[in-house]
Amino acid sequence: MTLRGLDLSNYDTMQYRLSPEYEAAEFVIVQAIAPPEPFTGWEIGGYTAEQLRCAHWDKKYAGVYVWLWNSFSTSAATKADIAARLALIPDDVPLDMRLWLDMEDTTQDHGPARQQDVLDALEVMDDWAITHDLPLTGVYSGDWYIRGYMDAWFPPDRMYWQADYSLSAAEAAEALLPARPVIQYTSTPCDQDVMLESEIVNGEVPVPDCDGLITALSYMADDLGDKLLAEAKRPSGIRKTVVRDIVKEMERVREQQVGPRP
Repeated sequence: MTLRGLDLSNYDTMQYRLSPEYEAAEFVIVQAIAPPEPFTGWEIGGYTAEQLRCAHWDKKYAGVYVWLWNSFSTSAATKADIAARLALIPDDVPLDMRLWLDMEDTTQDHGPARQQDVLDALEVMDDWAITHDLPLTGVYSGDWYIRGYMDAWFPPDRMYWQADYSLSAAEAAEALLPARPVIQYTSTPCDQDVMLESEIVNGEVPVPDCDGLITALSYMADDLGDKLLAEAKRPSGIRKTVVRDIVKEMERVREQQVGPRP
């Protein structure tokens, strides 16, 4: 069976949740990145955690990809960069599929040095995957990049997430293979993909605790709302300490039911 989905970066911010493409998506693959100033999302440390949590709240399968920069001068620096971005994945969101290394940076010469960057990154990502009970890391790229920048080299025994914009959604679904289980077939109006369902590791999308959420919303709207209204009606004026306590209680309920505020 084939699944339809999206992959997201910090440039997508959170507006993508309003799109029909997201509504129809069965999975979401999020870029793990904390962009530097002045790139989109730098002031909040990126959107990685929020995008992953939203995927689970919205009942989508969730995955992560990590961009490989080829500009580091040592293996240690490459590994440290990959590890720092894996640290952005929140502990409260279990991933539903393998990690993916995004291999398409064009800022370094061809040859063994570029290949070593890929192997260094995969080593760190595989260690993370093993500790989180996930399959070994796959690689996102395109044939244009593998031929033009990797001298036709692709890391051995790795699953291939292929970018091929010459295909329609239906053609991409037909082209999926066990060794090529994901295809990105368009970037219009956003990056869209098809995936073999066999890539999903736990088989179930977490179902939100709707009853608990409804109870929590009722409590905030009724009990805490009544307290705020009563305070507003005090002849001697509103007490700031009471309002702070009410807000603190609202924050506690939100964190318990949905998670910390981003």
